[in-house]
Amino acid sequence: MNLVVVITGLLFTGSAQAGSCDYLIKRATSGQPEAVAGVYGEMVKCDKKLAEERFGDFMRASGDVGNLVALSEIAINSAIYKPVWAMLEDVTDYSTRDEVAKGVGGSCGSNEAILPFLKGAYFGLGDRQFGLWREAFNACEADTFDSWLVEVVGKPPSITYDEKYNTVLGALVKRKKLDAMPALEGAAVVAGNGGGPFNSIVDKMSDAARPKGFGAEMSAENKAVLETALTNIAKNVPTEQARVVADRLYQSGSEAQAAALLPAVYPDRVQGGGKMLYGVASVEACDGDAIVHYATVSEPSKRWSIQSDVEGPARAFKAKLKCQATEAWPVLITPEPVANKGEVNTWAEGIIAEWGEKEKVVKGKEEKGITLD
Repeated sequence: MNLVVVITGLLFTGSAQAGSCDYLIKRATSGQPEAVAGVYGEMVKCDKKLAEERFGDFMRASGDVGNLVALSEIAINSAIYKPVWAMLEDVTDYSTRDEVAKGVGGSCGSNEAILPFLKGAYFGLGDRQFGLWREAFNACEADTFDSWLVEVVGKPPSITYDEKYNTVLGALVKRKKLDAMPALEGAAVVAGNGGGPFNSIVDKMSDAARPKGFGAEMSAENKAVLETALTNIAKNVPTEQARVVADRLYQSGSEAQAAALLPAVYPDRVQGGGKMLYGVASVEACDGDAIVHYATVSEPSKRWSIQSDVEGPARAFKAKLKCQATEAWPVLITPEPVANKGEVNTWAEGIIAEWGEKEKVVKGKEEKGITLD
């Protein structure tokens, strides 16, 4: 692939340019791209400072991805990082950028010098410039790099989203898949208690449990590992984060696991025996009149949503109007568990007031509480 670069100004100028090593720059730009990396190696030996200052000249002379990767490695081997970190900004084609980054990162297994270069990029670059090197992190395959990824993931930043941290998360998950789960679990607890990127970590946990391949379904074994990790997290983070976890479990079809977290999500609303209390209302309406039938619902923390289980009992309340409703009674439930019966009464009063704006006469009827098994 041909390398396309844009010259953004007079790059890497300095007084050292007039030194005795300038002839190497002329050699590198003489029209032999395959020789550029080797000539740059000579330049480093001749004058390392000048080599760093004039890296841009060698970059533009490199001609294609392979030559630029080789040139970059020569610089990295000599701990010349800054111009290499910055060079991708001058590559105008996005796919070429990724190929160069992938080529550099892919060498980390055979070239130990690549690892400190990548680590330095994480700590030394801003989000935008660091993002250009994403594919290098994804391509690096080395045990020592894996251990570093685990270390970084275990120390999440204290902000809700961080692009660089998210890149490291992605690299760890891509490398270790399900084996990344313990590190992700620990990181989520730290982030949940410290205002960090909790949601990003939870998202990556699902990716870690999901098999490779478009449309591939998560195995029962992987799903169980994910559920266990999420449950452990929910029990060790504030209630707001615990709810995020429970919602995630419910949306993925793990309702029983989500419901088991209700006491962690709503610790101040747990009733005797670990049960949860809700309110339900069904509205009988016809000929301009309406009656709001309402009741408490006791539920043993087995359901994240009680809607489907209370619709039948709520519509079975005895009708009170002389006319007969032609449509099924609407059924509403409190959006969350409540602390006591008084909260149900207050909620029901709000429902009655809302229907009072639609019908001529609206009354409330408190019904016997519903108990779900």
